Amino acid sequence: MLLVLKKKNLVLKKGDRVLFYTDGLTEALNHQKQPFSSQLKDLLLDLDKKPLNDFLNALFFYWIQHQKDKKIEDDLCMVVFDVLD
Repeated sequence: MLLVLKKKNLVLKKGDRVLFYTDGLTEALNHQKQPFSSQLKDLLLDLDKKPLNDFLNALFFYWIQHQKDKKIEDDLCMVVFDVLD
């Protein structure tokens, strides 16, 4: 497998929120075999104005609910921060 990374500059400003996550977030399947990524964009927009801890807790809650009683088959790591200055 070849991984090609390109250098990009990104200017962050006060109030921006950055979320890094592993594929365990997006690839989690529900009983209909729909990946969590299918609802992720709308969910992130809905949660955007929540305080940081509430945002992360809600995102994790919806990730768990998406899988319901299905066995979780992948790990998950999320790192989120808000730009303060």
